[in-house]
Order: sequence, then structure tokens, then C-alpha cells
Amino acid sequence: MKLSATYFCTLALLLLAACEGAPTPTPAQLPTSTPVPTSTSAPTVTSAPTATPVAPSTPVLTATLSPTATLAATATPAPTPTPAAASEPSSGLLEKLSLIPAGFKDIGIWYGDLGRALEMAGVQPPRSREDLAQSASVRDAYLDASDGLVLAPGFMGNVFGNQEWEDVFGFNGFEVTQAVGFGGSSLGVAPPLDSAAYLEGGFDDGAIRQKLRDLGYEEVEVSGRTYFSKGDDHAWPSLMAPDGIATGTMNRVYVSDTALIVAPATQYVTSMLATWANESPSLADDAASSSIALALEDPLSAGLFTRDVVMDPETGLAAGFAQFERPAEWGTLHEWSDMGAGYGRDAEGEWWIISIYYADPDAAAADADELIGRMQDYDTAVAEQFREVSYPRPIDHSCSQLTAETRQHEHGSTLSVRCRMTEDGATALHFVELRDLGFLLP
Repeated sequence: MKLSATYFCTLALLLLAACEGAPTPTPAQLPTSTPVPTSTSAPTVTSAPTATPVAPSTPVLTATLSPTATLAATATPAPTPTPAAASEPSSGLLEKLSLIPAGFKDIGIWYGDLGRALEMAGVQPPRSREDLAQSASVRDAYLDASDGLVLAPGFMGNVFGNQEWEDVFGFNGFEVTQAVGFGGSSLGVAPPLDSAAYLEGGFDDGAIRQKLRDLGYEEVEVSGRTYFSKGDDHAWPSLMAPDGIATGTMNRVYVSDTALIVAPATQYVTSMLATWANESPSLADDAASSSIALALEDPLSAGLFTRDVVMDPETGLAAGFAQFERPAEWGTLHEWSDMGAGYGRDAEGEWWIISIYYADPDAAAADADELIGRMQDYDTAVAEQFREVSYPRPIDHSCSQLTAETRQHEHGSTLSVRCRMTEDGATALHFVELRDLGFLLP
């Protein structure tokens, strides 16, 4: 199985007794900058397939449990996501980006569509842990359909991991159908306490509001909506208090019957509500983010990150590069600014895409052969202490085919590598979670 550690580890622990512990979390910084909004034009596409698989062994993820984040209050519904332009294919990811502040891209974005994954698998969504406990077949079908998805690292694991969560806050993890997480890190360094989430689903907003009031939350109005607030930014409630199980991730909460914003600090919630009120640009207005979202097609789960997040040798996803020796035969890649990774399923099976964005409209085409050549034989850049997960190596052992595709946009270009996965292949999100992105070095 390709079970995603950051989301389903705790669920597996409770239902399957299959998870192990997590390392100490590290803090992440709040979103700051707001990119200038731009648009993308219809892309031009080129592609070239390669690679044949070797029978690999089944990957096993050793998961990291993370702290949580949680809810806010209002009767005003969340805005409807802006659909993709008629000339572009439908993308749930791109629609969600229209709800997310552009400045959040500086801390990384995780997206997951659990509802669609369950629907594609023909699995009836459970309402509670008790529903799953009724039979092994129901439980296994749910976990198989959820396999490979990352949902709000730093939050959902805690929701599933605390049996008291619904009694305290009025909702449970099974009510969530889609999630976008901000600031969550990767395996090896647990998702930080300073992470937030936007959740969609079916919620009893009246019950949640009453629970929050009973816990001492205050109601605050901003950008025409109301959210709930308790304590200082990033403060932890007493572990003896009922809401101590949230470890500060529920300090700020916005809630409607279809959406929740949960965060440790005010800026996350107020930035989201300002974007919904059209007071600030969204990630869909950002040229790089929207271009990558289109290049990732319509994934069930995805991660979007800036070059700084990926390549920082101390704190970024690439922290394992310290022990990576760059092969002498590699050429160079032009400087890219953003990257994304997506995982999906279709009638032919599972696939993943890794895409990078260049401000230079000609750079993607120039780098296509170099990148796909690197990835075909790529083993790992992960420092030995982070190698808790085994999956087929090199990369092309996880793929029956690797295909490079380039797109020119109005303000830049994207270079994407698409993998048609073998039965036991690793997903692109594994490379991100494991910080295993040495093939993206300059």
C-alpha cells in the first residue's frame, strides 16, 4: 500500500494497530508575501515517453503523527470555488486555489480530495470509527480508497487520533471530504505545530459553534464573516483542559455547514476571509501556482511549493541533499521558481506527475531531456537517517512509463514528468514527503 503517512497513520493506528511514533515537530513561519496576480494562456504541449519497470517490492511507509489545527465560526457559507476556464480541463485543485491566499504559497500547500477518491472506488463514506469497525472488508475498502492521499498534514492525524475530538469540538474526521493544508512539512521532520487547514465536508455548524462557545471562544467579525478565537496566537491551551487535545491548532476557527478553517494564529483565518471577500489575490491568480495546477491535470492529492521551500538545505524538503553526490554526467537545469507533485487514478490505473515552473517561456522545452534522463536512473538523495520508507528504486522501477511534457504559458513555462505507476510503485507525493528531490538540483 502507498498509505500517506501524514494523514492516515493515526487512523491506521486506531483501526489496524499499524503505525509507529513520530519525531519532534519543528516550527514553520507564517505566510508573508503576496504574489502579483497573473493569468495563464492556453498551453502548447510536447511529450516523450520512456522507461520500463522492474518488478518492485511493496513500499511501506513509516508514518509521522503530527499535531492538529481546527475550526472557526459563522453562518455565512464559504464562497464557491472558481471553476477552470472553459478552454482548460476541469481541475478540483485549481478551483481550490481560488479560495487560498496567494501569500500562502511561501509555506507550501497540500491538497487532497478524499470524497472523490471514495466515489471513484465505489466506497460509501463512513460516518464514524464505529462504521469502519463493523467489518474488516468495509475498513479495508476505505483505507484502499484513501491510499496515496495527503490531507492537511498537522491536523487530520490529530482529529482521527483523538476519540474525544467529536465530543469536544462537534465534528470528526469522517465528515471531511476535501482538505487543503498550509505549512505542513514532510516525513523525517514532522508537520509543524504552526500549520493550518481549510476543510470541506458536511458539518453541523450549529453544534460546532455551541461547543466552541462552551469552551470559552469569542466571536470576531472580519471581512463580512465571523470566526471564533481563543487565547493568543500560537498559544497552547492547558493539556488538562478539554480543548488541550488540539495543542493550539484550534486557536482560530471559521465554520459553516460546508467549510472549516482551523489555525493556530489569526493571520491564517483573516487572510483566507479577505481572499473570499475579494480583498486580496488568491493562488489561482498567481501565474506559477495556476500553471502548475493545470500541469498536474486533476489529481486526487497534490503538493505545491516554492523553490525556496524545496531547496533550503537546512529546513526545506531538500534537507537530505547534504549526503547526495550529484552525478558527474548530469547537465544543468534552468532556474525554476515553483514545483508541484500530484497523484491520481483513472481507468488505466494510478499515475503521478511532478511539474516545475519557469518564468522563462523557453526553459521547460530546453530542460525536458535532461530532467527525464535524471529521473529514469534516480535512486535517492535522502540522508540515511530519513530512509524509513522503502519503495522501488530507481524511479523508473515504479513506473511502466515516464513521459516528459512541456507547456508554454503567457508568463512562463512548465516542465512535467508523468509516471504511469506499477502496482507497487511509489507516488510523487512520497518523493516530496521523504524530501527525495535530488533530481531537481540545478
